Amino acid sequence: LEIDREYTDYVGVGTETATTRVRTHGVEAVIGTYRQSGFFGEGLGSASTGARYGAAAGIRTWQESGPSKLRVELGVLGFFAALLVALAVVRALFRCLVVMPAAGGDGLLFVGLLGIVAANMASFLVSHQAYGDPFLVTLAGFMLGMTLSAPRWAFGPRGSRPAS
Repeated sequence: LEIDREYTDYVGVGTETATTRVRTHGVEAVIGTYRQSGFFGEGLGSASTGARYGAAAGIRTWQESGPSKLRVELGVLGFFAALLVALAVVRALFRCLVVMPAAGGDGLLFVGLLGIVAANMASFLVSHQAYGDPFLVTLAGFMLGMTLSAPRWAFGPRGSRPAS
């Protein structure tokens, strides 16, 4: 079967497209949000799906990406606090990656969970709307928790591999 070129161009995300999306949905969206809503932002829930139906219907936001949503809802200080938390989580994930064994059932499970967590991070960077669903947020948090606890369930509570 021959695959249509238009389709491959549409689904193929090259390096140029990925960096453009990170720039536009990450940095430029946060700067645009600052210009729109100022230092303190609009308040919690203002960029949530369905916020226009609430009591504060006068607030109009356009935020699509996760970082711009955090920025408009939390303001500059809250955004930097959320950024510090995100950096701490990424650092902990890298520590788990260094500690975990490369092969075996535990290593494969860890790599799978790490892939799911990385995909959720990338998805949140581009669009926050899926994370308005409590089930998806709970599932993503559970996957993150399982990934961060991988050294404990792989090596046991004292850091040594349990006897098989």
